[in-house]
Amino acid sequence: MEPRNKLRQAVIGPKREVSAIDFSLDTARAPFLNDENTTKDQLSRNGSCFNAKEGEEVFNVDFIKNLKDNPKLKIKNLKSPSQTHKNALEKVDSTAIKRKPEASARFKTSAYISSSKPFMLSNNDYYLYFCAMCKEEMSDLKSIIAHRYLVHNIISRKSSVKNSDLEPDVNDPNHHCQACEKTYRSKLCYRHHLYKSHYIRLTKYRTKNNVVPDPHNPNFHCRSCDYIYQTRIKYVAHLQRYHKMKLSIFPKEKPNILPDWNNPGFHCAPCNSTYKSKTSFRCHCISKHNMNKPKETSTNEFYSLNDAKNHCEICNITYKRISHYKEHCRHLHGINIEEVFANPDATPDSSDPNNYFSQHKILFPIVNKRSVDNKSIVGDPSYYCRACDKTLSSKGCFKKHLLAIHSIGELIQNDDDSLKPEIDNPNFYCCVCNWRYRSLSYYREHLRGTHRMVLPPLSSCSSDFDSFPSSIDPDLYCHDCKLRYNSYKYYRRHCRVIHEKVFDDDVKPVRNPNFYCAKCNRYYSTRGSLKLHLKKFHNLIME
Repeated sequence: MEPRNKLRQAVIGPKREVSAIDFSLDTARAPFLNDENTTKDQLSRNGSCFNAKEGEEVFNVDFIKNLKDNPKLKIKNLKSPSQTHKNALEKVDSTAIKRKPEASARFKTSAYISSSKPFMLSNNDYYLYFCAMCKEEMSDLKSIIAHRYLVHNIISRKSSVKNSDLEPDVNDPNHHCQACEKTYRSKLCYRHHLYKSHYIRLTKYRTKNNVVPDPHNPNFHCRSCDYIYQTRIKYVAHLQRYHKMKLSIFPKEKPNILPDWNNPGFHCAPCNSTYKSKTSFRCHCISKHNMNKPKETSTNEFYSLNDAKNHCEICNITYKRISHYKEHCRHLHGINIEEVFANPDATPDSSDPNNYFSQHKILFPIVNKRSVDNKSIVGDPSYYCRACDKTLSSKGCFKKHLLAIHSIGELIQNDDDSLKPEIDNPNFYCCVCNWRYRSLSYYREHLRGTHRMVLPPLSSCSSDFDSFPSSIDPDLYCHDCKLRYNSYKYYRRHCRVIHEKVFDDDVKPVRNPNFYCAKCNRYYSTRGSLKLHLKKFHNLIME
């Protein structure tokens, strides 16, 4: 309260009603009131602290600036010429500062408006200069800047206001501020500029009366404010906000009854409203009427699959396919569907060419046809299997078919029983078959299929642990398998699946500026997505 007391001592005025402060923007240095060398000529020549109007005294803006710059000046040393009006500022607090009407065609200079009524605009709004800190109303921009400096000790930053003597038109259709000589793209931006730069607040002006509005007015007319709203939602929101009435936007016309959960027309009887879809109707029942989804009553009824319409009587839904209808009944209603056959006593024919028997889930043994000569089957150049009456696409597929179905060619006989293929051959060469394979996977497949060898896992094949692939290999090359990969993702997957190797996390900074996860080798577009990924998959909390 010390700055305010200083201001009270600095205010000089013999009149009971204090006029608004009129600050000029002259750059000349204003004389000080307590300076002994200051003369009356200097006061009149440099823009004195006293106005030329008789009976009114106002401050100069340079005098306000010098309150802080001059060390000789002390506000407490300022003496008022009239000791009977020391508490003039206290009367300012009790006196309502008049609001200034907006200029329509030409802008007026800052002046004190003595009208006791607020200026009404065409849209039922009015504006005033407002201090957001102490909720005080001012008459013009200069007054509120001086008030913020003297009372709150706030020095206004460099403002965009070029013409402080002009007042902006709050209802300018082009959103142009004459004081700042700037045009804004929208009404919202323009109003925001008025509030931030000019300290102008626009509010609804409502006359105080004892008329209570009718919340059930069919025309949505507020007789207290004399305004008609377009919809009931806006009308009820107005009554809730301005008249403090506790109302419901969607009142229950019949609060004692509940809507039908399975209503086919999606009609809510208590609210007398109809919805477009079942989802919106049931969401309304849950949120507004506090209803819960009723439990489906399990029934032992068996629905016939001979119904051509595939119609569900419970949900009143018809499906195009019988498979969808069966799935709906089984998962949603928990109903066991009994399949009805046209001839239940008949036995299906397993040799039917149309595979009609497959619908009955009959298991029958596989017939091995070994009546033909094996030599002729193996040496067939067209890859034709006479036993199965089937032609294979390639020689490899033909050999696999003979090995898997007919057990032909499962073992290659060699003269030397001691000669066996080398499992860890680095060149993938089979000494028994005299054939070299292009990769380790094909070579191991050959050993398992042709020579019927039981192979240990690759992780135990090598005795040297250093030969395992490295997680940071720049060439993405597996020395064990002699394979090179094109991407880091497939290289690490090969190491995990084939070699059963578990890698440690790469030592990389979590706060990577490129939003990069070193473990997954993946980039993210935003910091939030990287933070979510680290928390979900790696249990890392990124601050």
